[in-house]
Amino acid sequence: AITSVALPLPYDFALLLLIVYVSLRNPCTENGERVVLDITLVKNDRGLGFSIAGGRGNAHVVGDDGIFVTKIIPGGVAEMQGDLATGDRILEVCGQKMDGLSHEESVGVLKATPQTVELKVEKGALVKASHSPQESEADLQPQPERAVSLFRSNGEGLGFNIIGGEGDAGIFISYISPGGVADRSGGLRAGDHILKVNEESIGDANHDEAAEAFKQAGNHVQLLVRYSPVEFNRFQERLKQLNEVEDQGSPSKPSIQPEPEPEPVRQLYVRALFDYDADKDDDRPSQGLSFSHGDILHLLNTGDDEWWQAALVGNHAEDGPQGLIPSKSRIERRTLTGPRNVQFTSRNEQPHELEHRARASSEKEARRGLRSSFKLSRKLPFIKKADNSSGNEEEGRDGEFVATYEPVTLEPRGYARPVIILGALKEDVNDMLVHEFPDKFAGCVPHTTRTPREGEADARDYHFVSSVEQMEKDIQAHLFIEAGRYKDNLYGTSIRAVQEVAQQGKHCILGVSGYAIRRLQMADLHPIAICIRPSSVDVIQDVQPKTSGEQCQGIYEKGKRIEQEFAEFFTAVVEGDSLDDIYGKVKAVIHEQSGNYIWVPSTDTL
Repeated sequence: AITSVALPLPYDFALLLLIVYVSLRNPCTENGERVVLDITLVKNDRGLGFSIAGGRGNAHVVGDDGIFVTKIIPGGVAEMQGDLATGDRILEVCGQKMDGLSHEESVGVLKATPQTVELKVEKGALVKASHSPQESEADLQPQPERAVSLFRSNGEGLGFNIIGGEGDAGIFISYISPGGVADRSGGLRAGDHILKVNEESIGDANHDEAAEAFKQAGNHVQLLVRYSPVEFNRFQERLKQLNEVEDQGSPSKPSIQPEPEPEPVRQLYVRALFDYDADKDDDRPSQGLSFSHGDILHLLNTGDDEWWQAALVGNHAEDGPQGLIPSKSRIERRTLTGPRNVQFTSRNEQPHELEHRARASSEKEARRGLRSSFKLSRKLPFIKKADNSSGNEEEGRDGEFVATYEPVTLEPRGYARPVIILGALKEDVNDMLVHEFPDKFAGCVPHTTRTPREGEADARDYHFVSSVEQMEKDIQAHLFIEAGRYKDNLYGTSIRAVQEVAQQGKHCILGVSGYAIRRLQMADLHPIAICIRPSSVDVIQDVQPKTSGEQCQGIYEKGKRIEQEFAEFFTAVVEGDSLDDIYGKVKAVIHEQSGNYIWVPSTDTL
């Protein structure tokens, strides 16, 4: 209630405005009823700026299939609008009720919304659900014992508060921290009676002994619990009475203190560098999460040596389906000790034809730009003579490398990203892109030290460099992403040439090797790097009917080696049963990766 105070007229009016503003921003009631708020959000390129959890069959709060807001993305629409918060329950989206929908269906509803999105939300619903779940008659009946596994990182709390340990009361969970370990597991709720911690009974433990047992339990914690709402409510009432006595000045003070809130967990995102089918992994201890090469994963818990909890990240940085994925060390160990997926064969390949970069008379080649052309060494300085057949642009790295996960971070990007396509049929796909979208894709103009031929123009056919010494110096200065020597002349693709295409608002299609991907990243020109994986040799044979079966098999095997060699650099690996199938998927990847925000390699460690 607001007490009326006699104030001069201007102050009365200001007070009235303040009351109205507070009522609109926080429409709470005095009797504790739930607060329902209508919120309007206007999408931008990053979507709505929040993540959700829950839904039918994937409850975020045990016994409640509602859709809850679990994360407000910094700088996103939801944060800038200001009304939506973590813990809010989404009741309706543009008039469509969310009750009874699965998580995937709820995500689909949000993605299908128009530019202006009307939400109806219940404020703070997750906290209310964690503190005081609504119990039915069935809830109050004796419940069976349950085994719950929790995985936490070093130094991370378990994400719940406990009460109890006085006399024969037992230890109870009183609160589940939103976004914490317990919340992410989905297996615990307020009112659970904790019976054992890692097979050790805590039935007779006091509060301090129980808290110490949790701290010493390690990163993989096994709990045996039973939902006991009657005993839990009885103990809460006892606490309330003790607190009332304390408030009246009694020296008695309950010794039961809640467990401190856990420290905020760092947000760690990774790009998957391999495919994983959880349904085919019989070793996983619980529900797994399948993903493909290039998918972004939000690591929710990396405390276990074998299995991590993760969420599949959507196109707008929102968390999607969750489950267990194999840890980095598990993948490395199984890869290095198990059978190889790729059969390595001889790499002494014939040198490519270097000067097939088109003259002005060849429109198709001019549009495409320089294809893969030189035999290069794999480290800067990266000049190798092209006519030496033992040189190979796909030489292996020193030592073993196992592609697992690459830490990434979301950053704004205001340029058209270069496109590098590797693997079988790459030339065909490049041609199709330029032919269908000449306003969106273009090749860049390469550099050379050879003299211009009749009809050639500087900056149109080549950037002609008058001095071999000058171009070598520029190569040493890392101004080129790839270069090579042919008949005493240097040829190369410079960073500046790629930037010139990007400044035109076009994707620069590059016919370079996989080593150029890293060089572009170092130049802050993060390319869309796609590896093509035909489903069989027949796909290549259908596109190139004049090529012998043996040659098609060689092309197929070479593509597998490229995929293995540069796995950590690929944005995506596209597999298809035909050229049209592959081309359609390549276009989809490029479209998805052409937003104003992109995932780029970060300095985080796993």
